[in-house]
Parts: sequence; C-alpha cells; structure tokens
Amino acid sequence: AREMADQDGRRERPLKMAERKPPPEKLKTTRPPLWSSRVHGVPNKYTPAIQLPPERPATNALVVRRDGEGAISGGGVPRGGKGAVTKGGDRRVGAPLVEVQDVLNAKVEKIEVDLRRNLRELAKSSKLHETEKSILVRTFECFDYERTGKVSQEGFRKALKSLGVAVDEREVVALFDKYGQDMRRMMPYDVFTGRLFLSHNRILAWTEQRKEAFKGSDKKSDLAFNGKIIYQKGKLGSVYTPTDWDPALAERSKQPPDAELQLEFVYGYRADDAVFSPNLFYTAAREIAYFTAGVGIVLDKEAMSQRFFLGHTDDILCMALDPTKTIAATGQKIPIGGLPYVCVWDLHSMQQLVKLDHKKEPGDSSVLAVQFSRDGEFLVTVQKNIDHHMTIWDWRNKAVLYRDKTVKGPAADGVPMIFGISWNNHVRELPEKEALKYDFCTYGVKGLQFWRLPKQPKEGVVRYQRKKFSKPEAVESVPASGNIPSLSHHLCAAWLDNGDCVSGTAKGEIFVWRDTKYLWHNQAHKMALTVLTLRANNQVLLSGSSNATIIEWNVQGDTPVPISRRVIPTPYVGSKPPGIKALDCYPGSDIYVMGSNQSDIYEVDADPDIIVKGHNGRLDGIAANPKRPTEFASACYTGRCYIWDAEQKKPLFNFEWPRGQLHPEATCITYSPHHNGDEIAVGFISGRWLVYNTTHQAYAKLFVPDREPKTNSLGKAILEDQGVCCLKYCPFGDTLAVASYDQSIYLFDCCKELADHESTVDSRKRFRLLGKCVGHSSTVNRIDWDMHGVMMQSNSTANELLYWWGRPKDTKQDLQVLGMWEETRKRVPRPGEQATEIQREYSKWDTWTSIIGFPVMGIFPKDTKQEDMNVIAVSRGTGGKEDPGQRGQLLVGATDEGKVLMFNFPAVIDGGPYYSFDGHSSFVKNVCFLADDSRVISAGGLDRAMLQWSVRWKAAQGFVGYRSPEDTRERAEAVRMHEDMRAPSAAIAGPKQAATPAIATPSLAAGSQPNQPPGGATGTAAPSDSGAANQAKVAHLEKQMKLIEQQQAALREELNRLRE
Repeated sequence: AREMADQDGRRERPLKMAERKPPPEKLKTTRPPLWSSRVHGVPNKYTPAIQLPPERPATNALVVRRDGEGAISGGGVPRGGKGAVTKGGDRRVGAPLVEVQDVLNAKVEKIEVDLRRNLRELAKSSKLHETEKSILVRTFECFDYERTGKVSQEGFRKALKSLGVAVDEREVVALFDKYGQDMRRMMPYDVFTGRLFLSHNRILAWTEQRKEAFKGSDKKSDLAFNGKIIYQKGKLGSVYTPTDWDPALAERSKQPPDAELQLEFVYGYRADDAVFSPNLFYTAAREIAYFTAGVGIVLDKEAMSQRFFLGHTDDILCMALDPTKTIAATGQKIPIGGLPYVCVWDLHSMQQLVKLDHKKEPGDSSVLAVQFSRDGEFLVTVQKNIDHHMTIWDWRNKAVLYRDKTVKGPAADGVPMIFGISWNNHVRELPEKEALKYDFCTYGVKGLQFWRLPKQPKEGVVRYQRKKFSKPEAVESVPASGNIPSLSHHLCAAWLDNGDCVSGTAKGEIFVWRDTKYLWHNQAHKMALTVLTLRANNQVLLSGSSNATIIEWNVQGDTPVPISRRVIPTPYVGSKPPGIKALDCYPGSDIYVMGSNQSDIYEVDADPDIIVKGHNGRLDGIAANPKRPTEFASACYTGRCYIWDAEQKKPLFNFEWPRGQLHPEATCITYSPHHNGDEIAVGFISGRWLVYNTTHQAYAKLFVPDREPKTNSLGKAILEDQGVCCLKYCPFGDTLAVASYDQSIYLFDCCKELADHESTVDSRKRFRLLGKCVGHSSTVNRIDWDMHGVMMQSNSTANELLYWWGRPKDTKQDLQVLGMWEETRKRVPRPGEQATEIQREYSKWDTWTSIIGFPVMGIFPKDTKQEDMNVIAVSRGTGGKEDPGQRGQLLVGATDEGKVLMFNFPAVIDGGPYYSFDGHSSFVKNVCFLADDSRVISAGGLDRAMLQWSVRWKAAQGFVGYRSPEDTRERAEAVRMHEDMRAPSAAIAGPKQAATPAIATPSLAAGSQPNQPPGGATGTAAPSDSGAANQAKVAHLEKQMKLIEQQQAALREELNRLRE
C-alpha cells in the first residue's frame, strides 16, 4: 500500500489540524478525515455520504427490530444478514443495503453516542485519571495482536462489546466505511479515536473548504456549499455554513437592499473649537439655517422638520448667507486625496448652485471662513494653510478675481491666524464718503485686516488694498489701561451703519474702529466676547460671551451704550452655563436665535428654550428601547445621558453620573428588556458603570470587579486597562454582560425582581457576579446574546469571534430542548465558559452586531478594509410602521469613513450590492434600529452628531419565494420556554431514564424551520408536510402575481395621466 501511495505521489506526514493544508480536490471524496496516507496507506471504499450532520431528526427512519437471524418485524426491507441480497445482487456478508441506509446511519449515530457516554463514565471512575481517548486506545490495543495500530472488524466489534456497546456485522461495516479502512479492511484506531471526539466543524473543515465568500457569479450549486469558508484572505478567520443553509438567501444577497434610508432629523449643532466664525442664521422664510457634521440644515421650528444639503464629504467649517438670505455658502475641511471646496446652494430647494474648488497649499488647506459681498455678487474665502490664502470669487461664473497671501501661521497654540470675515454692508448708504470706507475686514490673532476695493478696477481684475494692525506703532490713542488692541485675539467683528467697525476680543473687550483707527473700547464681559450681531433696525448691537451673558448696546451715538444685560440659564441643574457661539436676530422682532458651545440651539425671548438639543462631547453610545418603538438613548463623553423620542425629536429627560467623578466619559449604553425598558445601564471609561431606573429616577453605582480606579505615580488615572467598552442585557433582562478594556467579559445576575421596588432599585447588592469570560487577546467591542439568553458571541479589536455560555440552563434536559447539548459534553456548562461546539449549529441570535460571521461575509465593499467597519445592526424583519407585513431583514453598517451602509441580510456575497448614505463627517461609532425597524439611529463619534434615518421600503417585495422569519412568534415562544424552565414546578427527567428524549425545537411548533439561519427561512416546509408546503407556496406565488398586476395597473394609469 505504501508503494502505491509513493507512486501516486500522495505521501504526507501526519499534521495537526492547525498546520494542515487543504487536501487536493480529488482526495476530498477518497480520504477520510484525520487519515494520513503516509502512515495508513491508501484508504479503501471511503464513502463520505455516510457522514451526516449532527442533530438530524430521524422521524422518517424505518424502525426495524430483529426477531431472529435475518427476520424482520414492523415491515420494511430485509436487512443484510445471512442470505441477504443487496441492490446489485451481492451476497457478501456485512455488505450494507442501499434501501436501509438511513436505518444504518441512525444506528451508527446511536452507537457513537452510547460509546462516548460509556467512556465518560469509565473515565470518572478511573483511579489513574485516564481520559476517554486513552481508555479507548488501550482497549483497541488489546485486540491489536500484531501491534500495527490497526484493528480488524472482528476485533473492533469485540472492543466495543467490552466497553458495553453491542454492534452486529452490518453496523461494523458501516462504521468502517465511515471512519476509513485500508486495503486489508483494517481500521487505524487512532483515526477512529481522534475523530470520535472531534467536533463536527473540524471534521467538516477536513473535507470541505472554500477560500472566499460567495460571489455574485456563483451558480445555485455553488451557493449550496456546505463546509468551511475562509474569506477576506484569512484576516477574519473562518466560518461555517449552517447545516440548514438555504441558497435562496444568497440569491437575495445578490439583489440591492429592499429598502433605503432617508435622513429625517439631525440632533446637534456644530459648536466645537474647529469653528470660529458665525454659523447660525435666520433665512428669508424665517427658518433657521446652520450645519452639523457634514450636513447643511434648514430647520422649520413650527413643524419641527428639517431639510438637508448633502453636498459635502467632510466637516463643514464655515457658513454665510447672501444679503437676500435665500442662498448659503458652506466651506469644508480638505478631504483625503481631494481639494478643499465651497458649495453655494439654495436654502429652499437645497440644491447646489456651484461648487468652488480651491488650490491645495502647504499645510491644512481647509476653508475656514466665507462671506458674501454687500450685493451678493462676490464671495470671499480664507483657507487655513500656512499663508492663509484669501480668494475673492465671482461665484456665479466660478471665476477667481483675486487671490493672495494674508498672514503666516498658525499661531503658537495651533489655532489659525484668521478666524472670520465681516463685510461692510452699510457703505453704499454713504456715497460721499465711500472712498474713505473699507469693504470688509478679516479678524483673528492679534488684530484685524481691513480691505478696500479701488474705484476703477484695471483690466477687469479686482485688486484689494488692505490695512492691518500688526505693530503697536500702527495704533493711535492707546487706551490708558495699557491694553494694546493690536495684541489681542479678535474673535468677532461687525459693521455699524455709520461705517465704524466693532470687534470683540478673547478678554471680553469691545472695540470701535473708525477708518482703521482705534476709537473706543470697553471691558464689556468678564470672559471672551465671542459674537457680535446687529439687529435689523441697525440701532441695537448684541454681544455674547462664553459665560452665557448677552448685552444689548445702543449704537446710534458716537460710541456704544449698554442698554440691558441678561444671562442665559443653565439647561440642567448642576450643568455649566452655555457659552454663546452664534447669534442672529429674528427680522422685525426682539426674538433671536442662539447657538451654544454645548451644541444646543436656543430661541431666546422672555423664556429661552432649547429647540435643537445636541451633545457637547464625543458620542459613542446609543441604544434603542426594545419595548417602545420611538424611544432611544444616547451617552457621550461629558457623562450625560439622554432619553429621546423619535417622533417629537427632542429629549424626554436626562441624567448623569454624580458630580465629583474623576473621568465621567460615558462610552456605552444599553436598555434592559424588563418591563418597558425602564432600566438603563451605562459604562464609563474609568471602569465604573451605573444602572439607572427611569421610573424611580434612581441609580446604582458599580465597578467592574477588581477594576477599581487606579493611578500612576503622578496621580493620573490609568484608563487604558480599566474602562467599560460594551454592555448588553440578555433578552430577558436577568443577566448583564459587561466588557472591560482588560479583554474580559463579566456576567452579572441582575435580580430583576428587585428592580420593581423603590427601596432596592439602587442597591449594588442587586448585581451578583456570575462568571467571567476570559479568552480574547484584545479589547472586546461587540456582544450579542442568543434568543434564549443562554449563549453569547463577542468580537474584539483583533477581529476575534468567540462564543460563550452566558447563563446556561440548570439541567442537561433543558439544553437538549433548546438544541444546545452535544453528546460529547461531560457536564452542564458554567456561566462564562467558552463554547466550542455550537459555532455552526446554533444561529438564533437576538441581535447581531458582530462584523464577523457567516451571515455577514459580504459587508465589506471592495474599497473598504475590515478595520473600517465599526459596528453593524440587523433589523428584526417586522417591516416598520409603514408596512406591518413581513419583510426581509436589513443590515446597516457604520464605517470609519463617516458612511452608513445598508445591505440585505444575510449579506454573504463578496462585493454584493449595497446603499451608502452620507451625513457624518467623522467615524460612525454606533448604529441601531428602533424596536419596530421603522428608523435607524447613527452616532458620529467626534462630530458629536446623532442622525435619525427613516426606513423607506421599495414597492417591490424582494424576489418571489422569500419570506422573513416570524420573528415575533419565535421570540414569544422563547420567552414562554424561558419562563417554563425557570418555574419551580418544571418537570426534570429522572436519572434512570432509559433513553434521551427527542429534541423539540420551539420553531417547529411555530411553523418555521429548526436551527433557522440569521436572515430568515424560505417557504419550504418539513419533509413530512410537503403537500401542505406546496399549497402554501402556490398561494404565496398567486399573491405575489396579484400584487405585481396591481402595481402594473397603477403604473399604466400614471403613465396615461402624464401623457394627457
């Protein structure tokens, strides 16, 4: 046999599974798993068809009982015995019959189960602490008389009989055919021993392997692949096809998503330190125009609705409105690999009019300031590069009229030298003094620059004259206080109707300049004067500071005179005063709109009110209430958490960690499904986490075990190994998983029965540590529970996918009912124990946020790296409020490029179709569906924006033959089973039970398929109900045809109407 193996060139050394290369295609069906042709020779009569997937129901198997040698009772086909005839007329003793192959397969499985059980009992009673494998090998050695490492069929039968498992000749033949034998019909018992205790996944990987995800060009036979798949060039490990995988789901993955997202509302207002010039205005229609992240927004306050301009690809840094207040210009940060540009767009239609590309200069060439001329014909822009280039545009013709350097920068503290531009819109009213006036000024570090247009432009080119304050000698009449205006940072500027310029400084001073000369100044505010704006009557000037103070000035005289002072109240008890970032006056009214440095927009009248709420810190954590379809929560790095209503588009209430915490940054948030989702858990970067009860407005403060706040020798907190990075309740709310930066997951018993009592809701004793999951090599960032609250899957930043026993059932029988018990398991698992045997078979997950796994192989577009995908969310398939009928499941993903992607779920096609939606300007850190799948919420990380998307379903309902899972029914059944198992009166099987009860899958009673893969099942019925399934399929197809006919009729009517 070895000579034959040498001639065929198939000799190999025995390898471990981790080292082993995939076998050649021609050997996949000729060599059993774990077989080494170098050691054992060429295998004989290997029939891989005998290998069956585990847990296959044997309901259709023919029950055969022997009443004597060769006799049959119970009906059926004669079994192979003395005188038995096979299909081909072979009378060899022990040759298996084709007609009873299913019977033999069922008996082989039972023999394996009995053998494992008996070996387990022997290992427990062994005084030498032997393992099951060593006992089995020692038994085979007793019948290996020649010491060749192989055993004959007779020796095999005797060995199993000595272990308490009786087998006949036909069953021995079936086992030899399954596990492999050489040309002399001898079985290497090391192959049998190794494979008997090997998981089905390992066995499958030996024979069936695919090195890429499914392709769009794959045929149906290719999509029916059942084995191990290594995709993304092995960077994300390998996955396994579920045993009940339906290729029709892959066909759906080839189609564009059944729905798309439409931006509905943007929470927040851009007010961080990257924005220096005013960015909040009233429009001609008395709406409010502003921007957040990469979105230009027009807000209708009365209807609480927004319109959006989405022409930008990165952060918007500046904004200006033309004199008619109907056109806006916005400039953005320089995109990666592109040019900085300014978009000019219509405030009513939200359509782009022109796009002005700027040159890329040394340094950061982002556009940081923009302003229209007094007649709206010209547009002035300033870039952030080293020379702070200023460009004057004839924007309608996209022509550059003037471009020059202004000042060199940036300043010592890293800020640009120019903050903004202010145009003198009043100079046309004084034609006799026009020659003495300047057209606009630029303000910034240590002074201002004034620019003037000559009367007669030469050769059609506009050339500006400028005068600037750069040295003390240039200033006349220095104030007596000694404060030299030219050395102050000027944060804002405005022009009065008499041609004077007013500016505000970082020290809270207000200055008046006449003909570029210092005229007057006053210490107006205690802190930085950040904004100046003139009312429509040109008689009152408003100044706002960073300490929430607004002063009204009468500017009809020679110098401004203060009229009134008011302080904007803090939005919440204990919060900081809102610093004023922008002001604009409502035409013909005393009302004005204010933007704060806390990313909020106020409408200020007698009673100031927040009309748009935002987050004033990095936003990572969002979560949807599983019980209320319009409610969701958010948590940002300031430590404050908000509960939002998606219909009202405003927060219902908020809470934060008590004052005095060293590091209040909140990183994650999650809802408990108990009752109406009244309990919320929040994790912090300091290692703390709290549970807040919204009904009693009480919270329990906790720490990750053994992760109390630590400090280094300098007294600074050590955060990189103690923060909480992910939280997730199980579907029943009785277990909470807390992932820490120490690469572990902690499981807590929530004692949810105590959450209903006001006296115990805030007790730390409610939360008892159940277990700890240890095994990841990097930080855990995603956790998902299964539908029964028994298992978890987790992802790490190293792209690891591990499975854990979260809260296993108390008995073996409970796990068998759920289909989670492997016969090779010796005991009931403990909470936190890693699960290795369930990866492929179990697929009923309550949520799916992992970027790794079989149903999400195709979520990486060709131009996207796997590390660019931050998190995903999968809908429940309920269809949302617009269509309560069943729809297919959808998947949304959040990327580092600021995009939200949508796929059909499951997404198993490499490079499959998807939709991409812009809006965020930073990495999208989190995304989630609301409880009814009608909306999607995305969190933008550093851009502090939270976007609310509505799910718009297409007219087509997917391809014919697909239906989504009956998610609500399955979850209700899972809840019922969970409560039954927890009930004290639940029946527990006795130890003397003769046979293991049949596994009853809950989904079968609900009319769906067992072990249903994520994304739903097809409309095929069980084998025993094929007639009913065909009738249901016919009815479904007829319904689809009627819908198509109705749609065609509606299209014809619309087409005829348009033609008329």
